[in-house]
Amino acid sequence: DSISPILSYVIPSTNLIYTNANTLSFQFSLNELNKGFYWGLPDKYFSLNLLNKYGVNFYSNVLGIDANNNSEQDNVALIGGNKYEGNYTWTALAKDIYPDGSMIREIPLSGTIIRDVTAPTITDDYANDGVWVNLNQIVTLTPSDLLSYIGDVKYCQGLGCIPNINLISPYKLDYITDQNTTVRYQVWDLATNPSVVGEYNIKLDKTSPVTTNNYLFNGTWVNADQTITLNPIDVLSGVANTSYQIDGSGFTNYLAPVLVNTEGSHIVDYYSTDNAGNIETTNSISVMIDKTKPIISSAIANPNPTKEGLVTITINIDEIN
Repeated sequence: DSISPILSYVIPSTNLIYTNANTLSFQFSLNELNKGFYWGLPDKYFSLNLLNKYGVNFYSNVLGIDANNNSEQDNVALIGGNKYEGNYTWTALAKDIYPDGSMIREIPLSGTIIRDVTAPTITDDYANDGVWVNLNQIVTLTPSDLLSYIGDVKYCQGLGCIPNINLISPYKLDYITDQNTTVRYQVWDLATNPSVVGEYNIKLDKTSPVTTNNYLFNGTWVNADQTITLNPIDVLSGVANTSYQIDGSGFTNYLAPVLVNTEGSHIVDYYSTDNAGNIETTNSISVMIDKTKPIISSAIANPNPTKEGLVTITINIDEIN
């Protein structure tokens, strides 16, 4: 017999797995015509040994075989001092024999099961959580797990949403458009332990407010005091304040309609600032007030003519504005 037995994984499916279960399961497959049995039991063709964290063999068993050459499934409940987080090392053995029952060779199959019942953690580095900003934002998530390493990192957008969008390393999220968005995120380790859901609030407003006025006589002469109402609008972060000035006198906060009551040509400048710090381009209104009636005077060049003829009359119109 020159062909060695072929011992294969079934459960676990590889030589390294992670779990958070309290029970460890094992099953193997054997391809060998001249199978050898263990410990005088003719139907037990597999030997299993399990070592705990400290390298102590705390579990041994022999397993039978079915018609498909698979072993019985062995389920090892972890109890007492052997119920811990960390590495469990297992070794399965199978052998072939000569017709007289003596062993030709014994084939080992081994692996490690890392048990992890501690939830991973995940944090974000967003310093402007819930604060209006007007520049593009980048948020980095930092997942951590000391034992079974990082599995899936997922996020979602919306109040109370369940994280379901996969995010890959380096776990960065970019925000470049106007929005008011709650972002929730979560991590799972390789043992499928979930973290607590974290969240942050992106408030991004890169659009300046718009201020309109109700003045109907811009650039037109009027003959009475004028009142101008300003109407600032910002649909996202809201208006923080509105400022105005008359004839470059210095900007002041707009608290009530602007009154212009002196004669002459005036310029009213105004702008608004929103809660994200966006400043509107300054707007201007031309207010032209003339409340003084014009003065008309006349003069006759020759008020006492002695004969018939033309009389020259000069009329002067005095209008300051």
